[in-house]
Amino acid sequence: IPGHLGNIRALAVTADGEELRTASDDSFARVFNIATSLESRRFAIKTALAPIGVLPATFSRDGRVLACSSNDGALNLYDADGGKWLRSLGGPNIRPSAMDFSANGKFLAATFYEGGAQVFGVTSDQEMRAFDNPAARARAAVAFAPDGKTLAVTAGDQTLRLLWHRSKNT
Repeated sequence: IPGHLGNIRALAVTADGEELRTASDDSFARVFNIATSLESRRFAIKTALAPIGVLPATFSRDGRVLACSSNDGALNLYDADGGKWLRSLGGPNIRPSAMDFSANGKFLAATFYEGGAQVFGVTSDQEMRAFDNPAARARAAVAFAPDGKTLAVTAGDQTLRLLWHRSKNT
């Protein structure tokens, strides 16, 4: 499916299987109709010095929210249905190396090029938990378990860490 002019950093298929949603280094998110392979809509990804591209990007499991970081240090959330910017998470000049939404879409976990990881509340912009992990750098990956209670992170020192295991009351 043609359309992007840069590397695609994130993609998601909607729950109904009708749309493919993408985010790219060309500073655009695009929505394609799977049956026709045609682009149905697109929106610009907010950056300070466009077009500078996006770094890591990910869609919520239901494909409705796009989280992307850019070279200006912003971590932005967008409504992937209409392209509306929702909010920024974290402080200025954060540079996520990897991100993942919890299955219910309430949390976004990120690892950072500078090291460490954070879990944010998506609707509240609240940092839920921060993890100091200097080894978790550029090649880090992060993943929530399907039940959203466990967060796993890889690190630059060839290790795997389980950083967060939430009980029902935390």
